[in-house]
Amino acid sequence: VNSSSGTLTWSAPVAKTSNYQVRVQATNEMTQDIITLQLHVSPSYYIHVSTLTNESIRPAPAITFDLVTRDAISNDAVGNKLAVLWVYEEGRPPSQRRKITVKSNLLGFFRTSYQPYSIDFGTFLFGGEHPTYNNLTVQGDFSIRGIDINRGYVYINGHPAETVTFDDAFTFYFKGGNYSGINVTFDEVEGLEVISSLSDTTANPVNNTVSMSLQVTSRDAIKGRIYFTVSTTEGVVVSSSYIYLDMRFRTSKLSVSPHLLDIKIANGAIPQYYDVSLQNIGSRASSAIEVIMPPQQDVIVTPTTEYISALAVDEVADVSFKVTIPREVAVGNNYYGTIGFTSNA
Repeated sequence: VNSSSGTLTWSAPVAKTSNYQVRVQATNEMTQDIITLQLHVSPSYYIHVSTLTNESIRPAPAITFDLVTRDAISNDAVGNKLAVLWVYEEGRPPSQRRKITVKSNLLGFFRTSYQPYSIDFGTFLFGGEHPTYNNLTVQGDFSIRGIDINRGYVYINGHPAETVTFDDAFTFYFKGGNYSGINVTFDEVEGLEVISSLSDTTANPVNNTVSMSLQVTSRDAIKGRIYFTVSTTEGVVVSSSYIYLDMRFRTSKLSVSPHLLDIKIANGAIPQYYDVSLQNIGSRASSAIEVIMPPQQDVIVTPTTEYISALAVDEVADVSFKVTIPREVAVGNNYYGTIGFTSNA
């Protein structure tokens, strides 16, 4: 305050959305007086934000924003100014906005990237604000499309040649816009047929839920994950979920691996050993397992064990075979034979 003129000056006011309260007191030998002023300081520049991205698909790549700092009176671009880019999801309070603070170059421009979160979907609002003046003027929006699934997998058990039905096995939630041509495809497995039934092939922000029921038929015993892919006409794809199948025979059932032993060995050479794995893929224990060998003449194949007492469900046992070719066997001959396994159950 200039004591001679009474002029009140403020050399470096800081922009603020709320008013400043300034209390001025003047005194002399005779009396005193106090006045309280309400001062509003507006920013000298504002921020304009734009982007070319109107829609993105989850997992969303980084979104590019262009910021321009402009003089509040002339509207000309002014450089070396701090600016805040903010983004928040539509429907949520602005207090949850995410901020990026940048400084414009000499010409008043700055380009920056915003990386959406992996869980983001829906419509997001964006804008720019002065670092000390939070006016939160929305300057645009963009949407992120995505599909959520209610579970990672479902467990399905049954028996070969029988159809297993699973109603409402999965529920899909389509977020961020309108969807059409919803389709589900499963990984192809020989002897396996998976028929999916969708409650709808379209979705929108109001009705965004689609459920899927399944019919599964397996010709053979199978145990493991079968992944599926959900896709739409709009290009949204998700393939993180699966069905876990445990289709086993009602009784004990032996599975042999490998199914073929292709043995190449010289006559008179040192005997060689080949392993075969047995697994009980049935639903009951298998007992008294014996190895059945074919008639042998020139080629001598001998199992290291001819008897396995039992295999529990899913249990695996290895049987090793010793192969010997006598020196007198002619070179170039081929020999074929079938090795079998039997059990009491």
